[in-house]
Formats: sequence, C-alpha cells, structure tokens
Amino acid sequence: MVILNLANNSLYGQIPNSIGQLIHLRTLQLDRNRLSGELPLSLQNCTALVFLDLGKNRLLGSIPTWIGENLQNLMILAFQYNEFSWIIPLQLCQLKYLKYLNIASNNLFGTIPRCAFVDTSFRDNHSFIYIPHQIYYHYIFQNFL
Repeated sequence: MVILNLANNSLYGQIPNSIGQLIHLRTLQLDRNRLSGELPLSLQNCTALVFLDLGKNRLLGSIPTWIGENLQNLMILAFQYNEFSWIIPLQLCQLKYLKYLNIASNNLFGTIPRCAFVDTSFRDNHSFIYIPHQIYYHYIFQNFL
C-alpha cells in the first residue's frame, strides 16, 4: 500500500502502532477525524512518507524529533488544529524536501527555527505558504508513484 486516505471520517482513539508496518506508504491522510493521544513511535518506520496530514484531530504531546530524523522524504507535513505542545523541534530543519508545513493552532511556544526561512535548492521563498493539496498530488503522482 502506498496511499492511505482515511480523512474526514469519525475515527477516534489513538493511531494504532501497526501503522509502522506500512513501510512503503507514501501518503497518509488521517486529517479531520477525532484521533487523540500521542503519535505512535512506530510511525517513524514509514520512511517513504512524502505526504503526512494529521490536521484537525485531538493529537497531543510534543512534535517528535524523529520526524525530522527519520522521515527524510516528507514534502508535506500538516499538523494544524491539534493539541501539540512544547517547542517546534529543530530536527524539522533536516527535512530537505519539505515544501509545506502547517503546525498552526496548536499549543506550541518558543522560537521558529531559523531554517524555516532559509532558501535551499529544493525550497523557494514560498515553501511554507499554503498551497492546495491537489497541486502536490499531481507532483507526487508524476514524480514518486
């Protein structure tokens, strides 16, 4: 399986640890549900992920540092409207392909990592501005699937 889209349902409870067995998964959309708890550690096994949208749930805890360390292929990371707390981990700067980051409406504090504003070969000056998902779907299907 390379795409799992369970968005906009009435799913509740925690994301199961078995999600980490989907090691070839490129797109995971669990947004707009009622999922709660912390992200399962097993999700770090999904190293092929390009698109990860967990927005508009009830997820909590800190944004794990392993996202930046292990999910190196991420282009889209959406965690908006959850209950994440603590600081924005500096390890997110290791995501060299990241084009879209949405962590709005959480309980984060501290400073925004300087790397969020640095232009790299894969990023442009608009990397962290909202761009509709269908543009990225087209890009992902053309370049990764």
